[in-house]
Amino acid sequence: MRYGVNPLFEYGVAGRRAARPLCEKRVVVLEARSPQAAVRKATRYGRRQQVSYKNADGQRFRMRFLGLVDVMDLENAAAEEVKYSLFRTSHPERHLRSNANLAVFRTGPKTSATRPYHRFGCWIRRRGSSRALPRR
Repeated sequence: MRYGVNPLFEYGVAGRRAARPLCEKRVVVLEARSPQAAVRKATRYGRRQQVSYKNADGQRFRMRFLGLVDVMDLENAAAEEVKYSLFRTSHPERHLRSNANLAVFRTGPKTSATRPYHRFGCWIRRRGSSRALPRR
């Protein structure tokens, strides 16, 4: 079975945490026998993609795997679907979900057409409110 996995990476110089580090979200297609196997394979993929080296200034550059944003069942998706994004954020961990909250383990509609904000995790909270609202 095919799965689209969305690992989150953080770029930076070791020992110098930026207030809003450069981060990358990728979508990678993996084959796995089950949702649990897909999560394990995606986590291994993310760890293997980490790099660390001395840059031209003699500083240690790191691309660090932070975890999984999502794992999606691609059984009905087009074979050529691929996406990635780079963004800056002061709290990259906020983009991660526990394994139980990954799309592959949720029940209900599986398409983004029926849940337009689901696939992108675009939820915000109004100041002073405990209710999450879709980001516009």
